[in-house]
Amino acid sequence: QIMSTTPTDQTLPVCILDYAGYEELAVDFGDTNQLVVDTSKTIMYRMVDEPIPNPVLTSLFFHEQWSPSSPDGLNFGVPALTATFNPDTMDAFTGVLVKAELIEACWSEEFNGCIQCWDNGTPFLNANDLVGKVAFFQFNAAPPQCFPYYFQWAQLAEQAGARGVVFGTSEDHFYHVPGMYLSGVTIPFFSIMHLHSQTIEEMIEQSFRTDGVEVKLPELIGRSGPPYFATEDRDMGLVVIGAWKDYENNQGDDEKTQFHCTAGQATYNPLEFEGIKFPDFANQIGLDEGRVSEATPTDSCMSRDTCAKCLTSNIHVEQPEGNNPSPVVIMYEEKFPCYHSYMQFTLAANYVGATGLLVVNSDPIFAYTMGASGTYSAYRAELPTFNVPSSCGQRLTERVPVPAPLEAKHSVHVHLPVISNGTAVLDEMTENYMGYVEEENELEETTISLKMDLKMHEVHDLILNQTWLDAPCPYMKCQVGQAAYNPYTMRSVEAQVLPISIHSDCSFQATCVECDARENKYFKYGTEVPASDMLVKDKIVLIKIEQGFCLLPLSNMLYHMQEMGAAAMLIVNSKDETRTLEQIGIPFDLKIPIFNMMLSQGTSVLNYAMNDKIWVRTPRIEHGVAMVEGVFDVELSENNQIIEPDPGEVDPVTVEVKGGSDDAAMIIGVVVGILLICVICCGGGWV
Repeated sequence: QIMSTTPTDQTLPVCILDYAGYEELAVDFGDTNQLVVDTSKTIMYRMVDEPIPNPVLTSLFFHEQWSPSSPDGLNFGVPALTATFNPDTMDAFTGVLVKAELIEACWSEEFNGCIQCWDNGTPFLNANDLVGKVAFFQFNAAPPQCFPYYFQWAQLAEQAGARGVVFGTSEDHFYHVPGMYLSGVTIPFFSIMHLHSQTIEEMIEQSFRTDGVEVKLPELIGRSGPPYFATEDRDMGLVVIGAWKDYENNQGDDEKTQFHCTAGQATYNPLEFEGIKFPDFANQIGLDEGRVSEATPTDSCMSRDTCAKCLTSNIHVEQPEGNNPSPVVIMYEEKFPCYHSYMQFTLAANYVGATGLLVVNSDPIFAYTMGASGTYSAYRAELPTFNVPSSCGQRLTERVPVPAPLEAKHSVHVHLPVISNGTAVLDEMTENYMGYVEEENELEETTISLKMDLKMHEVHDLILNQTWLDAPCPYMKCQVGQAAYNPYTMRSVEAQVLPISIHSDCSFQATCVECDARENKYFKYGTEVPASDMLVKDKIVLIKIEQGFCLLPLSNMLYHMQEMGAAAMLIVNSKDETRTLEQIGIPFDLKIPIFNMMLSQGTSVLNYAMNDKIWVRTPRIEHGVAMVEGVFDVELSENNQIIEPDPGEVDPVTVEVKGGSDDAAMIIGVVVGILLICVICCGGGWV
């Protein structure tokens, strides 16, 4: 072959020969040591001319009729690299796979040893067995140095009468496409990863028949087979999976919590799936619904060293324990090193009778769409499959004995969304990730009243500068959003506002496991003082929504504050808007109300509350809805907006003055003085 690494022809051709070619050429030299060579018709080989197949990855499908570990037969599809020297076109065919056995001389690492290999006529001990078959090469290390190029193995197999080649590389990944395209090979050549070639070797050794393992080689068009991966990058979007957990915390106490995980969908999910809802914990109904069990790998599937034994068996996971015949199975990617496709997880979970599957990926934050590949590219699984970040997987299984029997004290349950036409439907759990409902279902805004505890100079400022008109809320009446899960009936509550901050571990998805393990998650705002029962009791707590990702949904925080003795809870939204809060399937008995405030007003209230200077009065609740009109004698318009009264008819601010009766008299004097000034000024105008 004439070699060139540049896109232009070389002026001086360089010829690279194998030893056999060199010997033939040496004979032609004769005694003169000179030889005339005509290169005018020689094809110039240039690496840039290599016709790289598109796609480079296709699928091979192996079939074994029977073996001790798979008596029902084994069908096994793997990704494979095509070669640039493959035929341009070829029909698909199925052939018997035969492992090629080399003579000892061909394993030599010395030049003289390779000479013996080359002089043998054929490098194969079983050359006759390869006739009409598909030759299989399996090397646990680098291929023998006597034949350093891929195309040479294809040439040798073709010379022995083989119909094709399956070549097992010594790596568990693909580095480059086999070449070179001018080798003159006419049979197809495919290379596969080491863990798969080991598996195929195990299949051959287990089989009792010489023709026990068959391989289907794909149709080739333009040297390429059907694509192993999907031909389009299909992003199905993320869904939200709800989780409910009953566990034992670091202090040995029983703790209940709920949380949400973002999850990616699978392109091969069933067309229709009715979803899985939370059990009715209050009435002890359906306690096996959505119960999570972890599927752990069998001993052979735990290590790459035993992948061959793993993949030649139909059983890859241990049967989940406990009296839970139809669990939602959770499987960690990192625990199944022998798998190369998501479909393998789905098939394994289906084998143990799962009703749903969560595959935990290695990323702590992101989830993504899972595509079918190879022989399953058009497959629709019966089992719904989703993938979740590692932080979610850890939260699901941390501190809970998974799998757990139904009678177990601690358990984990998940809510899986409905699937319609192959895509997850945005049901209540998904739509209300933050606990908000759609606009058409919103409850009317209601009103809370503020009461401030101010020093003398602060009251002077409010009156003289009229800052009471816009701080924190107009006329000290703040419009707030309601919650659909507020108590059915509750009287008005008046209490001091306590601003609460949340530990930073609880604000980021990647550290939610650390958050769950923390004894103190809540603190008095702006301090490192933990929010104890004594501190929270009989207070109205105020929390900013931008904190506490790991503690969502908001009913979680409300339950935590209720357990500490809080009277009510206010949430500061991330925008200047109020919304109705709603959540389906809350596992707690909530007895205190929650309201949400606009960002600007909530922030202003928080600033006053940091100095223990503000109280809030909540509205009375009847039939689950706050009494909007008449509670505080505030007149509302048709669209529930406050109709501002004449400032002269309304006490501008409700305050408790600190400093004694003299200060109170001074305030009265200031007010009277302002009124006298107004009369004098106005009177002058009347004259």
